[in-house]
This record gives sequence, structure tokens and C-alpha cells, in this order.
Amino acid sequence: MARVVPGKPLTNRQRTRIARAVRAAESWTGLQLCVYLGPTEDDPLKHARALMDELGLNDEPAVLILVAPELRRFEIVTSPLAAQRVPDHAARLAAVAMSASFGVGDVAGGIAEAVRLLAEAAGPGTKAGADLPDLLDATR
Repeated sequence: MARVVPGKPLTNRQRTRIARAVRAAESWTGLQLCVYLGPTEDDPLKHARALMDELGLNDEPAVLILVAPELRRFEIVTSPLAAQRVPDHAARLAAVAMSASFGVGDVAGGIAEAVRLLAEAAGPGTKAGADLPDLLDATR
């Protein structure tokens, strides 16, 4: 868990940047990656886990990045199948990169870099499961 600086909603260009990063990572790794940007309950980790359940990601090789600007926090959650390919230390590295970018106001860049680092950790693979939205932006 880390801190996020709340700001303006993402621009279309920023949303496109995140979506491209997610599509490239999914194509290379075969994992399902989904970014949720928006309000959460008091506990972002609990909300991220609930989203994993709601989206049916726990039985898929999937990674969810939740960014809660109003709480200045984010979470990276992996399904059991994805955890085999994305170890905790890789998620922590992605979190550090995200936090550094967020600290200078680059939310989209931080998310895109975290997605890239998670994909690098996972390595190449084949796609399994349903296709999900790349970005769930509830800040609009």
C-alpha cells in the first residue's frame, strides 16, 4: 500500500496511455490486468479483493491495480494463479515506481510503469480466461 496525491480526473490521453500499457502487458504475459481508478471504501485492500471477486478474477491468472485518489492510496492484488508468476517483491517494486511517479503528479505514468514492471516480472505466457476492461475509471 502506498500514498497517492489526489488530483484532476485523467484525460483521454492518459486513459489511452494506461490502456495501451495494459494491452501490451496482457498480450506479452497472457495475464489479465485491470486498473481500477476511483473511490473505495475505507479499506482499499478490502475493496480491491472485493473487485477481484466481483470480476471473477480469483480463478484466473490476473492482477488488479486499484488507485484510490481520495484516500491517497493504491493496492496491487494478484490472484493465486498470477502470484505464481508475479512474486510479492515484484509487486513491491511496481508499487515503489508508482509511488515515485504519483509523488510528482504523474498518475498515468506511474500506473503504466507499474504495469510494465509487473509484466516484466511475469514474463511471456499465453492468454487464458475472459478479456476484461483495461481501465475502470470511476473518477469521471
